[in-house]
Amino acid sequence: MRPASQVKFIPGIGREYDSGLVNDSDSTLDGYVCRAVCDLNSTRYKWEPATFTTSFEVPPPPNSARGQAVFLFPGMQGLSNEKDEKSRVKTILQPVLEWNNDELCEWRVRSWVVKGTREAGLNISARTIAHTVKPGDHLTAYITYWGANDARHRYSCGFDNIDSVNLDVSTDFTLNEVGVALEVAHIFKNNIISQLPTTKEIGFYDTHFSLDQTNTNIDFNWKIVYGLPAGRTTMVADSQESVVIKLES
Repeated sequence: MRPASQVKFIPGIGREYDSGLVNDSDSTLDGYVCRAVCDLNSTRYKWEPATFTTSFEVPPPPNSARGQAVFLFPGMQGLSNEKDEKSRVKTILQPVLEWNNDELCEWRVRSWVVKGTREAGLNISARTIAHTVKPGDHLTAYITYWGANDARHRYSCGFDNIDSVNLDVSTDFTLNEVGVALEVAHIFKNNIISQLPTTKEIGFYDTHFSLDQTNTNIDFNWKIVYGLPAGRTTMVADSQESVVIKLES
């Protein structure tokens, strides 16, 4: 197993295509292909212990390995609470399925906490070691908010039955947005769809945001956000519980 320090890219910070990161020297792009997000401030959630969960299968790998990395993940993020809005820093907590992020053309899972932005600089606050998984494996990812203690908000994330990628973190502000995403790094602008997983659909299923003490689900609505132009790829939220990425050339 390669050490964690050898990861090539940082997930969870992709920008939309209209302001995306473009490297003209090698004609590559970094960023989200698509994501579904929900602002928890728009729900009846009142910052009590709760868990965000979703399940998905490890897809087939891309046909073309050109140095790109692929990330599939749920995430929870928020902004620090400085009075000056320009000084606020984004933090994202995410259990990630990643392909070829350590110069190995295989799927692996690991959990991350990343602070900052591409523009202002990044701080990998924490990440776990990686655990290898195979196409067809069923994954259930979770992000749990445990509540506040001494003005610190406590969170954890990981994958069920893979203890080595469980991660605990605390922040001095709440993470108020949840979402699921397909993100890429160092992907060539020419025919992006051919560098994505070789499948017609990637689904996030059995998605819930539930209060831990009463096992009550919080209702919410997805907002779909598109990024890099990957063929005719679409993201469909059939319901709160189901978000499907349809990969079409």
